[in-house]
Amino acid sequence: MTTPNEMTTLVAILTLEKHKEGVWITKLVEELTQRFENVGRRSGGRGGDEGHGHRRLQTQVVTLESLEVDRFPLSSPPAWAGLVNRVSDAASPILVKSTLAILQSAELWGIPIFNGPRSYAICCNKIMHHQVFAKAGLKTPRSVVVNLLDNSDLCASKLSDAVNLLEKEMGCKWPFLIKPNSGGFGSGIHFLRDEKELQKWGRDMCSINNGSSKGPPKWPSEDGIVLLSEYIRPVDESIYRVWFLDRKVQCAVRRRLLDCNDNPVNDFTAGCAGGGSCALSYMKKKRGAGLTTFAWEPPEDVVRDISKTLEVLGDDCDAGSVEFLYNSDRSRLYFDLNLLSTMPQSDGSIGNEDIVWEHNYNHWLELANAVAKKVVDKK
Repeated sequence: MTTPNEMTTLVAILTLEKHKEGVWITKLVEELTQRFENVGRRSGGRGGDEGHGHRRLQTQVVTLESLEVDRFPLSSPPAWAGLVNRVSDAASPILVKSTLAILQSAELWGIPIFNGPRSYAICCNKIMHHQVFAKAGLKTPRSVVVNLLDNSDLCASKLSDAVNLLEKEMGCKWPFLIKPNSGGFGSGIHFLRDEKELQKWGRDMCSINNGSSKGPPKWPSEDGIVLLSEYIRPVDESIYRVWFLDRKVQCAVRRRLLDCNDNPVNDFTAGCAGGGSCALSYMKKKRGAGLTTFAWEPPEDVVRDISKTLEVLGDDCDAGSVEFLYNSDRSRLYFDLNLLSTMPQSDGSIGNEDIVWEHNYNHWLELANAVAKKVVDKK
């Protein structure tokens, strides 16, 4: 029970129902709870706010699908002292719209937000990933936008026109990738080796959406927009992910696409940047391949690239990650930008032989400290 001299600081952590028990929620709540308890012990009470009585610091996981009416009234501010946005930027457009309404409401009422509406809207949209990287002066795989919503009968024709643009005006060659504008975790990505495969994919889409199946259109992207991109095999057979936190680089990993015997274990087209493990939560060894993901110290030029990207995203972008690869000329090609990325786990699945990370390095504690700085200490 809260005493008369005690105030409750309620920090809401917004997520989706299917993710509320996921590591990107449970680990953060665990570290925030521990941090709040430590604050309480140091202040001699259950929370700390010198000069203003005692504060009882509390986290509440709020799922978008079951948001309580009393916590989100229409005629007064939401009942939160701070809001942490942990809704996946790969969520469906319907859920994204609801998320943005909640974030913008909190912003309107002056409630501190961790990962706010502007950066969230950008990261939900792969078209905007390319735009942000371009504005920051960074290179991306050459790509074109294909709108499949207006007439499904023209699906194959539109894709052929897009290929023609990539080949004749941009100098690209087969194979190509189809990527959903709205989506993540590698879902909906298709690898096309030649014109024959492209035409087959187009015909399949036409068949699905012209009455051979019931229900709404089943495009690979829920908004009906896809990107057709050149396929780039990394020159060093690796994909790099760099996490940022509080406007700075936090940590990074290098992920090999080959095992120790140079056999393919991951594919750039499968999962999120290959192999379906963009979350890097519990990497599994494949066929005795050994570790494929390693702690990596990003060089200064990569750090500068991340800083440029964050400048474009703006001040309400607090945490996330960027992915890139090295092209044959050793230039960096950036291709993914996320606000919600699971931190690497200390479970032995990530190599750290070069001691890039100190023993027991806790990425989640750093995230919790940054959250507290933004949405608790600010109050």
